[in-house]
Amino acid sequence: MNRKKHKTGVYRTEYDEVVSLPDGNSPVLLGSGVITGILGQGGSAVVYRIWNEQLGIYRAVKLLRPTASMDSRERFAREIKILAQLNHPNIINVHSVGEWKGLPYIEMDYVDGASLEQLIQEMGPFPLNVVLAMALFIARALDYTHSHKYKIRNVEYIGLLHRDLKPANVLLPKHDVLRLTDFGVASFNTVTITSTSQTGRVTGSMQYLAPEQLGDGIVDHRSDIYSFGCILYEMVTGEKAFPERHVAKLVKQRVQNNYVRLSKKTKKTPRVLTNLIESCMSLNPSGRPSSMKTILSYLETMYRRVEDRRPESIIRSFINGEAISSKSKISGIHQKISHGSRFFTTVQGFFFGAVSIAFLASLLVIFLHSPRSSQHDEDSFSMAEFRRQSGGGASAQPRENPILDSLMSRFDTRDTVAVISKLDSDGHYEELREVLQRLPLELRARTGMRVRNHRAIIALGGESYSYYSNNFISDGEYIYDKGTFLFEQGEYQRALWVLRDALTTPALLQNEQEFVINVRHQMSRASTKIAQRTGLERDYRTAYDQWDTLAQLMSERPYLPLYEEAQERKDNVLQELEELF
Repeated sequence: MNRKKHKTGVYRTEYDEVVSLPDGNSPVLLGSGVITGILGQGGSAVVYRIWNEQLGIYRAVKLLRPTASMDSRERFAREIKILAQLNHPNIINVHSVGEWKGLPYIEMDYVDGASLEQLIQEMGPFPLNVVLAMALFIARALDYTHSHKYKIRNVEYIGLLHRDLKPANVLLPKHDVLRLTDFGVASFNTVTITSTSQTGRVTGSMQYLAPEQLGDGIVDHRSDIYSFGCILYEMVTGEKAFPERHVAKLVKQRVQNNYVRLSKKTKKTPRVLTNLIESCMSLNPSGRPSSMKTILSYLETMYRRVEDRRPESIIRSFINGEAISSKSKISGIHQKISHGSRFFTTVQGFFFGAVSIAFLASLLVIFLHSPRSSQHDEDSFSMAEFRRQSGGGASAQPRENPILDSLMSRFDTRDTVAVISKLDSDGHYEELREVLQRLPLELRARTGMRVRNHRAIIALGGESYSYYSNNFISDGEYIYDKGTFLFEQGEYQRALWVLRDALTTPALLQNEQEFVINVRHQMSRASTKIAQRTGLERDYRTAYDQWDTLAQLMSERPYLPLYEEAQERKDNVLQELEELF
């Protein structure tokens, strides 16, 4: 039966009868079965539950409304083509497509359970192992969609953006694994999105869209990463990062990325997870993790540190209301992460170990939005504190340190940190090492003191494979120096891995902007060396992207030589790429 569009926008049959959708109460034939109820309704479609008698199973059928707009119909047709090419355990499966009285439908898996949105509303904040288990499955699904090849009308695409990630689109079966659904606005190409309603109210997904999706910004896989961060935030806190419902107020918050930082919202979440979430939610896409694959590696490492059981069993127990009290490993994660250097000194072969261990180093702190004040406080202490740590009260005498006493007289100060900073800035590294070695152990172990000692070791020629293998400092400067050392040894791939970690780790004693530029510069050099060594197109493209990112970082200071170098090297890589491929 053909359908025609009436002037009212309602589809009618060739007999001019209005198409009425089933109400869900009558056993109407739809797809491969009979309707048994309505699972959900939206502005453009209704999702029914059907019973397939032959197979003895329920399925879900998404049926387009007769009043759907042309744009909705086009999205529906695209969703059908996209879902047909997706094959992943954490993505909803499509079994068939067809028409019911001229209206298109998609027949999919029926999920007997709840959405993540419903679960958060019911349960509030999730336990750490549940958050990580769910994050793992969502990340796996997104990593797959972002890297999978698709073919639509004989045109091949690589990578699919979901563009509407939210808890309501994450389904949690009682007896199966987590499923990602609703690819109705998914896209292969970079697009711009503006999204406000005529009533001035916000649609549900508006609160999860990346800032660039709210204006004229370029949307790519990092937009999904932002939305993913919002979902993690909500699982951890039980609240939306952007709870505001009115458009004008919400848009202002979104443009400024003005939300209550997780680090201020809760102190129970391990720092490593807090920083990962906040980096995903960075206002600038360049400040977010580079890919879901990178995030997935972080999450897998974190999960292994806190849980032995399979993530699906953790989620299933949680959904079914069973006790999932954390094991001893979970209760100790705060200590293990906050004292990461102690943990790493016990890892044999850290420097030459598996890539996962290298990733674990970066997990200790992912900087971007992490607060700096507490770190600087950690490195500052008075002479009174020095005395207390030496074994006495504020009036007690420090342990014998004639060099420090002499330097205090020379620099006319009684501030130990001021003396150490002066030695560091003036390059007096032999004296600096002696002073540091005589500090009380608790003060000497602080990150700032360890970084300064690291600087002295490098300056005095102590840098070596053995040094980096047997020492670890959870500071970006140390990790950067390690990457630079590897680069100088010709180990470009390892250097790039380490430098990526440096990019996501705070450098306590460095200017943040300058430090990022230095790391990006070294990453660009390493990527170029890798491309020249492998001769692979993908490596050349990575090198080009690295130089292009550096050029953009330097664009506000085009008078500096590094800007000219970035532009020149970018052009050179592009020329080599064109000549080879």
